Amino acid sequence: MKLLINGCSFTGGSEVIHDPETSLITNNGQTTWANHFEEDFETNNVAVGGNSNDKIFRRTVEELNKESYDYAIIQWTAIHRKERYSDMRQTWINFCQTESFTTNNQFFETASDSNKRDLYGYHTDNHADMDRDNPKLSSVLKSYDKIRDGLVYDVFYGKTLQDFRVEYFKNVLSLQNILDKKNIKYIFTSMSFENHIPNIKSNWSFDRNIAITEFEQDLLDQMDLSVWTKNPMTHMMNQNKVSQNDGHPNEIGHKLIYNHVQKELNKIYG
Repeated sequence: MKLLINGCSFTGGSEVIHDPETSLITNNGQTTWANHFEEDFETNNVAVGGNSNDKIFRRTVEELNKESYDYAIIQWTAIHRKERYSDMRQTWINFCQTESFTTNNQFFETASDSNKRDLYGYHTDNHADMDRDNPKLSSVLKSYDKIRDGLVYDVFYGKTLQDFRVEYFKNVLSLQNILDKKNIKYIFTSMSFENHIPNIKSNWSFDRNIAITEFEQDLLDQMDLSVWTKNPMTHMMNQNKVSQNDGHPNEIGHKLIYNHVQKELNKIYG
């Protein structure tokens, strides 16, 4: 049986490595919970550290169109991460925030203008598309920086938390519908409670300033919570008690995550 796995660093490991010959992202040699599924499945883990939900959705759809899969395990991630397309380079660029932040008010600011640009880092699947040592890429890299500036503007001025959640919900619903249409058995999970749909739907952790809107609730009502793990991965690994200093699971943490996901996968599909 073939299993497709996707997610961010919790699933693919924290290091992003490009092959020196092909310049493409390659296996980083890190063992995660996903490796434990290799005992029972022919596994394809396409997760990359820093992935956004946009990229997780896109890459999953691309892989589903390339190969036939029996199962899929998808780990969603932080909602402020984004992916954008570069017309100049004809490639996708993934943007990941370099620190934790939450903005609920359009005029709320926590950083000076000079520091705001540092809130996002980015990567492309091909290092040749982001090589700062290549003078021929000067204009291309400047265009990436402009895209990043636009994302930072969205965080501080252009969008509220509700806007980011709606975009996330659309990705989840779209992939849910695609997997259902293809008759693929699947389970969804997430990195933390902030992006865990069962937690968001319960609305227990939000105050009135970031309450779920009626439209968000309409989208949530379309989601199949029966295919979600009960808890996010941070909770599966005992609230970071067995994680590395950088917040990622260590060997024990990944084993605990695997045990939880496997148990819930078996509970749903037998």
